[in-house]
Amino acid sequence: MRRTIRSGLLQSVWLGLCMAAAQAAETGTLAILVSDSFETPLPGAHVSALRIGGPKAVEKVTDTAGRCMLELPIGTYGITVRMAGFRADFTGGVVVRARTDFPLRFALLPGDPAEKLPHEKTPQERAEALARLQAKFGDEEKTTAAGVTQTAYDGLDEALKTCQIERTNGGPAARNDHLKIGNELLAAKKYGEALVKYKLALGEDPSHAITWFNTGVLFGVEQRSKQAETCFRTAIGLCGGGGDSDFHAYLGRALGRQGRLDEAVKCYKAASLINADKESVYLYEIGSLYHSMRQFKAAQEWFEQAVKQNCPEPLLYFAYANCLELQGQKRGAIEHYKEFLKRAESDAALVEYLQRTKEKLEKLGAGE
Repeated sequence: MRRTIRSGLLQSVWLGLCMAAAQAAETGTLAILVSDSFETPLPGAHVSALRIGGPKAVEKVTDTAGRCMLELPIGTYGITVRMAGFRADFTGGVVVRARTDFPLRFALLPGDPAEKLPHEKTPQERAEALARLQAKFGDEEKTTAAGVTQTAYDGLDEALKTCQIERTNGGPAARNDHLKIGNELLAAKKYGEALVKYKLALGEDPSHAITWFNTGVLFGVEQRSKQAETCFRTAIGLCGGGGDSDFHAYLGRALGRQGRLDEAVKCYKAASLINADKESVYLYEIGSLYHSMRQFKAAQEWFEQAVKQNCPEPLLYFAYANCLELQGQKRGAIEHYKEFLKRAESDAALVEYLQRTKEKLEKLGAGE
């Protein structure tokens, strides 16, 4: 009896080892191409694949064509690429399946390779960075780390759920195909079709900030400001609280459309801090938000600041004139309607506004 039991245990162990060996033998191949933003291959880039829950990363270096092949056990991975003179790049949620080739493409931007990626920063580090940013424009009540922890939104799965996006984890290569078509549809003003493509792109690679931004823009076009807010917050969160100035400006626009004007102003201030060259345009946009909420006195103050900074947007002068007209300031309204005519006379896109301006000047007794 004792021999039989021992024999049975040995058989069980042997079967278990065989099953483990069979599972370990199930691998997939990640074919990775690393280039710069001009699609020039980058040899010598360090590629690291870390399996979710795995003990250590698998690392390789790209060859002279900027390529490397990684044989990996099936599972879900995060892929990091670093190279001297370039900012590191990362994509998460890459699913490696058995006996499949999986292409991934990375386009690195110039920068410090030692700078931490957003997902490598601790919540405290993100909060402190945001606190420093907000402190620069005098937001005193939110200059502590604890006060700004919620500003950057990086809950990808929650964002996908909120925006009704199905996660498929195809990776950057699959994402780029949908993103390209989405951009073409956006340029053609086929907003509904573009939104479908952007959502597919996010399903393939939800760690791409620009796709989140574009998706937010389209939600904004469809007047779905809450979903737009989620997209813009996610884009900002993926950039560690920074990113392009328009990420913050569009978040401000989405908040403004919800009547959350104080929050919107803070976002526009952050945008101006990132790109001071667009500050006058952002001042005009803040004024437009107040104008849309019929807070004409506040709108006038923001428009005046934009005018003082010589905002290049002709519609500022139409909006400012209209704001003054609605407050009974006839002389100022006439002055700024005329200024709009002068600045917009050669702009074919503003023909409708030009006609409306002439009608308003006639009504105000200043027709030419």
